[in-house]
Amino acid sequence: MSLSPWFRSPFTDMTGAMLSHQWYGRCAQKEMKMIDCLEAYGLDKGLEKCDALIEDFKECANSHKQLKRSAAMRY
Repeated sequence: MSLSPWFRSPFTDMTGAMLSHQWYGRCAQKEMKMIDCLEAYGLDKGLEKCDALIEDFKECANSHKQLKRSAAMRY
């Protein structure tokens, strides 16, 4: 999972936060917990320390497990 751009510039710093779940509300709390954890530990160590929060946020944003459960019940 890539959380940091390969090439950093002032443009990537300005536009990096344009897409977030803070506008939508459903996953806003999970996103903030994940970002706070990553900010506290840094990117490299945070990826292993904050793994549970990252997985919770990914599930909230993408609903992969929920879709698999509903597909299994349907068939």
